[in-house]
Amino acid sequence: MFEKLILVRHGQCEMEDSRPLTQWGREQITQTAGRLRQHVDGKTAAIVSSTFLRARMSAKIIADALGTTFTETNDLKWALNEQDMFKGFQVVQAHQERVQVLILVVHLEHLEDFPNYYGKQAWGKPLGKFGSIDYGDAVVIDIALQTANLI
Repeated sequence: MFEKLILVRHGQCEMEDSRPLTQWGREQITQTAGRLRQHVDGKTAAIVSSTFLRARMSAKIIADALGTTFTETNDLKWALNEQDMFKGFQVVQAHQERVQVLILVVHLEHLEDFPNYYGKQAWGKPLGKFGSIDYGDAVVIDIALQTANLI
């Protein structure tokens, strides 16, 4: 049974074209992976990442820390409009029958807007907005409680 959807913002990245993680970005994501462990231990989980390098690098660090692998999709590259949000929602739907916890490694816009979009689609209610969201932050959506919390 699907229990949690976790959105993770990639770690801090360089400002050059390919935008790889900085050393601090790698440390941020390592810390995030430690916080995610309590939500994942003993459960079936999947990690899906945006195809941008900074998200893929972050997903790899999380997957290694949790002893699993990750996949990537173009459907998580953007979250700028309703169509982009729907693509993200479809990613969740594609995995929710197979896992208890789904971790999406994404970008700032997803953490700002996707919890509300998901809540409206799944339960007909928004889940709220979060204040300052930093690199490496995560939002945990609890399916049973229909709540979202920044960790």
